[in-house]
Amino acid sequence: MFTALKDILSWLLGFGAEQTTLRITKLLVFPIKSCKGTSVQEARYTPEGLENDRTIAIIDAKSHSAVTARELSKMLLIHPQIRYDSTDLYGGTIDISFPQDSDCQAFSIPLNPDDELLESWPLAEDVRVWSSRNDGHIIRSIDPDAIFGPDTPSETISNFLGRNVLLVRKGPRPRAVVATPAFPDLKTTTAFQDGYPLLIASESSLRDITRHIRTAATDEDGKLKIYGLNKEVWKDKEFAMERFRPNIVINGDDALPYDEERWEEIKVGELSSGDAGKILLIPNMDIETAEPDKSVPSQNIPFTDDAYWSQYVLLFDSPSDVSSLISPHDIRRAIDEAPENLETLITVLSTRLFTLITDHTFPSPPTSSFSPVANITATWGSVSGTERRDPTKEALNCFRVLGRILPVVFEADNSFENDVFWKRKRTNVDADIGTDRTGPQFVIEEDDSDDEGRPSRQPAAGTARPNAVTNEQLEKPLAEKLLSSTIDLMFCCGFTLPSKLQVDHHKINYTIWERGIGSSVDVVGNSQLDSNKAEVLRFLEILLSKTIYTSPNSLLLISNPYVSQLVHDHHTPRRLVLPMLCSLLNTAMNSGSYSNAARAPLTAMGSVGSMVNGVGGMVTNLPYQHLIMRDDAGPALVSLSFGVLLSLLDYQAAEARDIISGGEAVTSPIVPSPSTSDVSAAPTAVTNSFRYFLAKLHRPSDLDYILNGILGILGHHISATHNMLPGSRKIVPHTLETFLFLWKMIELNKKFRSHVFESDRLGDVLSYLLVFCLEHKEKPQHHGLVRALSYIVQCLSAETDFGNQLSQPIPSRVSIPSRWVTQGDLGDFFVTSIYWMVATTSGQLNFLYPALIIALANAAPSLTNLQVTSSNRLVQLFASFSNPSFLLSDESHPRLVFFILEVLNQIIFHQFSSNPNLAYAILRSHKTFENLGTFTLSKGLREIRRVKEAKEEAERIQAGKGGDKGKGVERTTSARSSIRAHSPGSRVSLTDDQSIEKAPLSRSTSESVIRSSQDEVADRPIPIPETPTERSLSSLQIASPPSVSGISEKARGKMKAGQIHGDDEFDPELERIAAVGVGRNGFVPTQEWVTSWQESLPLDTVLVVISELLPKVRELQASSSQSKTTSAILDYLKMVEIKTVLPSAPPLIPRRFQWSDASLVWLSSLIWGEIFVKGTSPLGIWNSTNVKLFGVRHTPQTRGVSNFVGGLLSSATGSPATPPDPRVNHSRRPSRQS
Repeated sequence: MFTALKDILSWLLGFGAEQTTLRITKLLVFPIKSCKGTSVQEARYTPEGLENDRTIAIIDAKSHSAVTARELSKMLLIHPQIRYDSTDLYGGTIDISFPQDSDCQAFSIPLNPDDELLESWPLAEDVRVWSSRNDGHIIRSIDPDAIFGPDTPSETISNFLGRNVLLVRKGPRPRAVVATPAFPDLKTTTAFQDGYPLLIASESSLRDITRHIRTAATDEDGKLKIYGLNKEVWKDKEFAMERFRPNIVINGDDALPYDEERWEEIKVGELSSGDAGKILLIPNMDIETAEPDKSVPSQNIPFTDDAYWSQYVLLFDSPSDVSSLISPHDIRRAIDEAPENLETLITVLSTRLFTLITDHTFPSPPTSSFSPVANITATWGSVSGTERRDPTKEALNCFRVLGRILPVVFEADNSFENDVFWKRKRTNVDADIGTDRTGPQFVIEEDDSDDEGRPSRQPAAGTARPNAVTNEQLEKPLAEKLLSSTIDLMFCCGFTLPSKLQVDHHKINYTIWERGIGSSVDVVGNSQLDSNKAEVLRFLEILLSKTIYTSPNSLLLISNPYVSQLVHDHHTPRRLVLPMLCSLLNTAMNSGSYSNAARAPLTAMGSVGSMVNGVGGMVTNLPYQHLIMRDDAGPALVSLSFGVLLSLLDYQAAEARDIISGGEAVTSPIVPSPSTSDVSAAPTAVTNSFRYFLAKLHRPSDLDYILNGILGILGHHISATHNMLPGSRKIVPHTLETFLFLWKMIELNKKFRSHVFESDRLGDVLSYLLVFCLEHKEKPQHHGLVRALSYIVQCLSAETDFGNQLSQPIPSRVSIPSRWVTQGDLGDFFVTSIYWMVATTSGQLNFLYPALIIALANAAPSLTNLQVTSSNRLVQLFASFSNPSFLLSDESHPRLVFFILEVLNQIIFHQFSSNPNLAYAILRSHKTFENLGTFTLSKGLREIRRVKEAKEEAERIQAGKGGDKGKGVERTTSARSSIRAHSPGSRVSLTDDQSIEKAPLSRSTSESVIRSSQDEVADRPIPIPETPTERSLSSLQIASPPSVSGISEKARGKMKAGQIHGDDEFDPELERIAAVGVGRNGFVPTQEWVTSWQESLPLDTVLVVISELLPKVRELQASSSQSKTTSAILDYLKMVEIKTVLPSAPPLIPRRFQWSDASLVWLSSLIWGEIFVKGTSPLGIWNSTNVKLFGVRHTPQTRGVSNFVGGLLSSATGSPATPPDPRVNHSRRPSRQS
């Protein structure tokens, strides 16, 4: 059936050449797509092209998209050669080799594997080549001695390319060729070719191209100009035909150039192939070096070349097509070598977008053959009268291609961006593409009780747009028109809104997308409208992303003109800001609505939503419903809505900074002072309209709607991750954005802050904050979120009613995971959660501790009836922070001791009688407080050394052999007991006859973490520990303490006289320990430093309580029976009156979270880092660009097909699989831990 191609000469008919004069001069087969070709003497023709041509492809191991030399030029150096062998089981092999300096070993794969072998190879069902989805067998080695075993093909190529890839052979599923306007009835199939089975070129065409180039190279007058042409090189340079990668090269003595482009059909026996591929541009890769050939000329393509530019709006079917075919490297090279072409492309796409808005056929295609509209034809050219247009696809492709170009333009440090996007051009017509923006709009009513910050409609001082002028004959910059058009298309009937909302010919209707704030009407859409909304928001997000190409030091100084254009009311009027704000807000909040009629999955059926809501949301709550009714557009739309909303609300650069009024906070060397009420910062409509109007929301129904939406999202996430049916509910992908939006609401809207407390939902909010902290504390990639949560807790704790509500029960509607459940009320959960955050992280989250302990201090005056466990936790926190190993390791650690002492003091001053368990815990740990009162550097270093020696001794005894086994065990136990008795680094249960001093948070004792059992018995008697010299309770005497700075005279008079002594001699060995073994990051503690912070520690109150109550408690312990000791002591502590002996209580001034430039930059990097990560997969929006705002860390992934097979198994069984990590391959994750 098949015929050798050298026998088809009689079937090749050309225009301008006789049959007998044509001959085939070269046959090229490319076994692996985008790799080197093999020249053969004959080849068999199949319906899919030449036999063995592009039947193998290299695909990304994660996305399964085909990788080409457009993206990885090194592929051109991979050399597959066909070796035929009739004696071989598979007809021969394909021998694949690499450059000698690559250190990659050559290997072979079967040429024509049979069905049995193919069935043994894993089948990938979703191999993507452009917009088509194909199947492919992952090739495995049959050589038992292969270097990587069966995975050798994929592993070797992955090592060579530096990217995790798979080598696949085309599967059995046919891949249809897409019909073209020239051949609408084309029906054929291909393997992994880009478009068509065959590519034919003639030597006459190549000679003509070379002649034109050489003519331009020798043209002295410059009449024939080719942009970028290296004239010296091209005077005698030969151009290799292999660069065009044809299958068939034809030559004829009388053949005319480009005859092959006019052939309509080639017949081989009974087979036929239509429309051989055309060569439009000269390939620019040197096939020998795989590097761009800088001498290759670039054609300066005119704006009027409609046939060429139309490809960019007609060719692509999905965003992934654009990201696969247009790489950042291509755009970067265009900026350097052909900026005129790139500028033309941007102009053409933008103009096309502008004209589509005014086209009455947009977004719906016409019902008959296309008839050009005058205003479109003027800018786009005529279209064939038989061609049917899809205006929606054209608009989306404009967004997709522009979105691919913009990140590379933003990263370039040159004038290209300003010249193209912000330069005003002279025009004689009104440049506003605008639409009718009048009409009634939703208005956020001003709160009469709050007139401060009333917006001014005048531009801020010093505000200016790039190249801003007032000349009426200069049109708006392209960037302004792009932003304006993007906003219009967010509210375009038939494109992002239902067509029924269109009135007459006014397709732009600024209607809020969903029911919620500002709208009581539920606009019923469908999945296609949601998908279009997502693409518009994605493009808007890319427009705003210039922020990530600004360094942290410049972030607050340099304006982002794209964001400024949107947030300033003199650029974007109120009638546009409000629909945008409410649409984004409602879309995000409706995804977590508490109501039974929850946000239904939007489907193509359109009316399904009302049916689902009508049955009370039952359908949306079915287990595994997200696997049955797949909704790809909904979650993406919510995440993008959050992303755009947060990026706008966060913007405070240059003239957009909030206006600060009032005094300045005063700080001390140890601890920042409480904020004062006369310091405030507030946005205005001039600085940031979105922040301003969000701050103005005040209706209780609106505030409750937002609060319910936030809690709904968080509750859904907890339920999905801790469900009895794994994977039965879809994981919420936007929890970080939800928490950050909650922070923005708390920060900006004081009415919302009050509403949280008045609505009795603080318990819900606080529980979710703490649970998410606990769930993610050990995941470094989520430490940015955990840090933000700690700041939110601090913000809430500064409110007056915060502490009062901690006495409420833990909300039953919050599903707290069982491992974090604690006894008691919300206050106990609050204390215990902070303890877990500190105790179980071994000092690795030091940046969280201040905010959490400050939150405790803010709430301490209202903490009542703390349980035994939470009371002990507080004292254990103090013991850990005051442990020498932790205290001396960093210059900032003493302030944690300050804060935790403040917590204990505030409870003693205001709630002592309500917290007998805490008082008892303090008394049991009296030595810890007393030791801190007499702490010196030498004592601390000696303690560190002693603990280290005791630990080493215990390890030696444990490892020793010989002697009596029981005796060895006894000695080991004795050594460990010594460590527990004398070291704060020990773990001691509440029933031990020792101090409850617990583990330090030090790097040297990573195993010494403070933990205790959650099932501690509250009524078990716990003896007060004695010092080594105290043998009986009858010999106890309370004497005066030593004369040490930081302790009041009253406290000194009530401590033991035997403890008075001077500082011990500072020996050289201790000095060495101080310099090397204690401080971190080069910090060396000194006695002067110790004295500086010890003088400010508020120890007086606790020491007075100990000196007053410890003797009486010990008397009760000695006189009562063991079973009644605890109750007797607690009754006494409830009744005792100590106010008369305490010093004066300090005023209650909560420490609010204080924004600084550093914290603003950090939050921006956190927001944009999350947007960046979500943009890496699958589109790679900002990949391979020079991001400056945050660091990007590459995370490698284990190579091989095992992950792929495991994924198939997970999908087949329905078991929850680990979500794909967007950080692999060339995708990158910002560093947001600190």
